[in-house]
Amino acid sequence: MTFLPQLVKENPFVRWDHFGFPRNPKDIGGSRLEHCYIRNCTDIFEGREHRLDKGIIYYGACVEAAGEILIIELGPGDRKKTKELLYKVSRIDKITLIRYVAVDFNKPILNDVQRLEGISSKIKLYCLWGSFDDALEFIQTWEYGTVKIYVWSFGSTLSNDLESVVSERFRKWSAVGELLIGQDGKQSREEMEAVYKSPAVTELLDYGIRAANQLAGREVFCETCEKLYEFSDSEVRISITRLDGKPIVIFVAFKYDKDKMRDIAQQAGCDISSIWQSESSRITFPVGTNTLNSFGADSDINVDTHAYHSNDPALTHIPSLSP
Repeated sequence: MTFLPQLVKENPFVRWDHFGFPRNPKDIGGSRLEHCYIRNCTDIFEGREHRLDKGIIYYGACVEAAGEILIIELGPGDRKKTKELLYKVSRIDKITLIRYVAVDFNKPILNDVQRLEGISSKIKLYCLWGSFDDALEFIQTWEYGTVKIYVWSFGSTLSNDLESVVSERFRKWSAVGELLIGQDGKQSREEMEAVYKSPAVTELLDYGIRAANQLAGREVFCETCEKLYEFSDSEVRISITRLDGKPIVIFVAFKYDKDKMRDIAQQAGCDISSIWQSESSRITFPVGTNTLNSFGADSDINVDTHAYHSNDPALTHIPSLSP
């Protein structure tokens, strides 16, 4: 396992205020609360069949690749899904080396990725602690691989304007990548409400709040605080308020149909060349390439810069990702 340069000294969020959040919406307590939530809710929300669907579709997107490939996943979340992805891709004979980079602002999730070390001699794992914009800057310095595959799960994000986030990420990723993969959840509103309001999820959220306070070494969240659930046909979000009054949105899931996804992508300058769909029809992946060709003025892309320049990022290490 190689730890890539720590690009941000404190909280790795960049420009989230652009989407209506106070700057740095998550501190160590909020980040760990989400980690607890993701780690414990995976089987409730998805189950083995859904994870296998993801792995199969990722495999399908890679099947035409050959030689060395680079897979960068923004927000790996459940490592069981990542394990399925890497295992399937490693079995493609034409692929000789897979460099997989997990990017997340949540250190415990990256620590989980470390446990995948050794699943195949073809795979080299890397961890980058940072945000979406950190990842964007990083991939422009990386010269490894003949095919670049950027995975961003549309399953959850932090924003008060989800469509703006999707559009921006289509625009930025596609301007530097040859292949863009996204996830579109297929649960109905009724299914989402039933799952999120279940006693099991409430219990896990309460446990997560206690764990976050414990790990932070202070009371960041009131253990009896009200949880705000918001549902619509395409979105669900759960938010709580810290003791200092700052809102924390800890989970957002949403879904768009194929036509909606194509419209957003095209407006962002990305052509959708194909759409993969799982047999269960619960998830779809649009695959596309950019039509802007560069970070020109017309593309309206403003990449935050950090003091990081290296000819060989794989040789740079950070000492530890321990909490």
